Amino acid sequence: MNPGIAYALLGAVLFGASTPIAKLLVGEIEPVMLAGLLYAGSGVGLGLWLAARGLIWPAVERARFARRVTTSGSPARSFLEV
Repeated sequence: MNPGIAYALLGAVLFGASTPIAKLLVGEIEPVMLAGLLYAGSGVGLGLWLAARGLIWPAVERARFARRVTTSGSPARSFLEV
């Protein structure tokens, strides 16, 4: 399976799971606080993902990818070729 499809499905599942949890908390927490908690959770999750990705995908590979994107012309053309 294409990793992009897997990430999209995972995102949809997590988004769908957040709605029932938010409905449970809405009666007990003010809406602004709930929004803040959801955004904070998203930030923590993204931070963990970026940290894990940094450990999995070495800096050498990232640098090689960046060189390929910047030296092959327009960024749109580079991503279409990948």
